[in-house]
Amino acid sequence: MKTKTQFKKIGRKTMVVLAASLSLMACDKTNRSFSLLSDAATFQQTPTVVQQKIDVLWVVDNSGSMASSQANLTASFGSFISRFQSLNYDFHMAVTTTDAYRGDFSTNVDFQNAARRFRSGPLFGSGSTFYYSPDSQVPVLSNLTPNLTNTFITNATQGVNGSGDERAFASLQAALSYSGNSDFRRPGAFLAVIILSDEDDYSVNTSTAVADTYFRGETNADPVVLPFSSDPTDIYNLYLDSRLYPLAGYKTFLDGVAGAGLYSVSTISVMDTTCKTTLNAQTPGRRIGRRYMQLADMTNGAKTSLCGDFGQSLQMISDKILELSSSFKLNREPVVSSITIFVDGVLVPQSATEGWTYDSSTMTVTFHNSAVPKQGAAIKVSFDPAKPNI
Repeated sequence: MKTKTQFKKIGRKTMVVLAASLSLMACDKTNRSFSLLSDAATFQQTPTVVQQKIDVLWVVDNSGSMASSQANLTASFGSFISRFQSLNYDFHMAVTTTDAYRGDFSTNVDFQNAARRFRSGPLFGSGSTFYYSPDSQVPVLSNLTPNLTNTFITNATQGVNGSGDERAFASLQAALSYSGNSDFRRPGAFLAVIILSDEDDYSVNTSTAVADTYFRGETNADPVVLPFSSDPTDIYNLYLDSRLYPLAGYKTFLDGVAGAGLYSVSTISVMDTTCKTTLNAQTPGRRIGRRYMQLADMTNGAKTSLCGDFGQSLQMISDKILELSSSFKLNREPVVSSITIFVDGVLVPQSATEGWTYDSSTMTVTFHNSAVPKQGAAIKVSFDPAKPNI
């Protein structure tokens, strides 16, 4: 019978052999090792971190029925920009219109440039002479722009003399592709596109409008999801027209401009029949923004109503942009229950309203509302890894 001392000797020997075996495993030819010890990822949010820079592009409908909507936008601008300023975010901001695409179909080089260039006021002119009146002389705004609100009001008040053939998607592509706008986009910056329109996007591969051909069958009872119609002039068939550029193509374009997951498209548009009927009682011709809402869904953007409170809508869009731009991906898959996050040494709770949430499909942490970190905040994330680091 072995004594307690003998058992202790055997135990020590076994531990030594195990330690030696692990040492040999770590030094084999594959140089493999593993650990289930806690990992931690530390992020210092400074102006060099990509999520802290935000480039905001407004696409403003400048057709004949948009005067009141533009006025509502500019009057409520403070609701949008206030959190950007309080958090000291580094942003760029520019305005284009839903008819900027016309530069792509023009043979007049001067008009091509004028149509695609970001607007510092409503555009006028012809031939070789184009000008803004009034003119803020600041086509790209930033957090350093003096009199920011007044400058934005001048830029966003695009008037109602633009084309009634609204093509917001083709226009944002024309503006973002134009070399004269190179002072707007910054490498790695989150791109936020915001579309203001009382119709839908009808971006097509022809200079001639095709939308109006299909509206004979539309009524004020027109639902958001269109029923099938065998009438070739019904609006349902417009969305099947081969000349209409597919939404997937614009998502691919934005992937190339900003990088997958580093942009969103938000809308202030006609979302339902009730809103459309209300607006058409004032000025006929409004349409439900189906394609706007679809692209917003595809890019995790916010959808708000042209008939709603603009202050609330702009605050919702602002909050969504700040949440998306403050998201970051963990370097390893965590045990979710073990995640602990400190911002400037203060513990942040797990909460979808005033804290953080984790998306396991993308291994991404996102902050919400008041928990969105300020510029330069030190973020420390600690967690236990879900799998060995082999």
